[in-house]
Amino acid sequence: MVELARHFLEFMQSESCGKCTPCRLGTKRMLEILTRITQGKGAEGDIELLIELAREVKDTALCGLGQTAPNPALTAVEYFREEFDAHIREKRCPAAACQALLHSPSRQAPHGLSGQE
Repeated sequence: MVELARHFLEFMQSESCGKCTPCRLGTKRMLEILTRITQGKGAEGDIELLIELAREVKDTALCGLGQTAPNPALTAVEYFREEFDAHIREKRCPAAACQALLHSPSRQAPHGLSGQE
């Protein structure tokens, strides 16, 4: 869900007309946060910042696109918070959808089970 929210926001940010600051810059900042998280570079507080920024964009954007662009990110955090936490705290993508967080099986296997002793 984290990668899906990032992908959707990437599309919405590219579709923004850029006339209002909340949509033009707000969606860009939201995308930067989600990209960091999917790359395993997320930090404590990123989710709260994402939520705060999403609500601000939603409340202040001038058009329907800007007002609805934050919805997928807000919904993903609301219903899949544990996936966001895994990305940030454990540097792990439970859905194996984030390329930067994929590891080879030998690196994920407990010591002695990789066949490379």
